[in-house]
Amino acid sequence: MCDYCGCRSEPEIAALSADHEHMLSLTARLRRAHAAGEPLSELAGGLADLLGPHARREEVGVFAALLEEGIDSTYVERFEQEHENLEALTTRDISPGQALQLVELLEGHIFREETDLFPAAHQLLGSDAWTMIAASHDDRDVTAGDAHHHDHDHDGPADDTVPRVGPAAG
Repeated sequence: MCDYCGCRSEPEIAALSADHEHMLSLTARLRRAHAAGEPLSELAGGLADLLGPHARREEVGVFAALLEEGIDSTYVERFEQEHENLEALTTRDISPGQALQLVELLEGHIFREETDLFPAAHQLLGSDAWTMIAASHDDRDVTAGDAHHHDHDHDGPADDTVPRVGPAAG
């Protein structure tokens, strides 16, 4: 993941990045389960449970704030379309082929958000926008029952099983 620009100093980006870390640990487990011929439904379900609320949090928060700031809507629409594509693939009844497609799409999407969208948002949005983003998440968490509070460890596994995507991959 990217840490060069300081975008994770924004609590909302830090929370979204923590979700990304968790999703990447699930994609790594999904890859291993696929390779071993193990059932994929529980892992795919875990991704579905995380991806939907995470995507809504990005869309009502960061994406909306960027659009309000005047960023080109086609830029934001690309990420929204990727969310739709990912959600269409994320099902407990996932086939092995769909599982690999989901993993590839999700890892690429996370890479683009971490290395492009989040740094751009960090640079373009002021403190008022971040306050609005935080409030939109708080309102959504309470009114929609969207529990975005995590009781799991986002540091990922101690070994190197979490895939690293993009040029910084080691």
